[in-house]
Amino acid sequence: MSDQIAQHLAEIAAEMATRSDRGRVADYIPELAAIDPNQFGISVCLADGTQHSAGDSAVPFSIQSVSKVYGLAIALGRSGRFLAGFQRLIAPERTRRINALMLTCGHYDGSGEFAFRVGLPGKSGVGGGILAIAPGRASIAVWSPGLNAQGNSQLGTEALEMLARRTGWSIFG
Repeated sequence: MSDQIAQHLAEIAAEMATRSDRGRVADYIPELAAIDPNQFGISVCLADGTQHSAGDSAVPFSIQSVSKVYGLAIALGRSGRFLAGFQRLIAPERTRRINALMLTCGHYDGSGEFAFRVGLPGKSGVGGGILAIAPGRASIAVWSPGLNAQGNSQLGTEALEMLARRTGWSIFG
């Protein structure tokens, strides 16, 4: 499985590099307005702790509203791998609540479409980052600063949809 994930990530990063429509950076925030929209990175941490990354995954970026997940986890009971359900740092019912909130509210007005297309709990930020959870399997971070009309990473959303389909990780089967 681990080798397959590495191959999926490499293929997805290569596919994203060919995309011409990458969305628009959040130009209403001066620091984000200067970010190169051609960047894309993806990283997966599997249940056993194995990590795989592709693209510009080592480039630092502003997580913006993705930080709300960490704040909520701390407020609910203390907290990149906790929400995937394989490291019990917070109670299972709290993990379930956070994942439900991410699935239903984590992508602003695009939450329903994200849930339908990707089928994973996730939280986006206008910096272009998305944290997604494949419960019991993996935590996924993706970043590409170009945003879609709903203010979520355009390529990040497309990449997560591709990954969920290739792995069968969508919670909707």
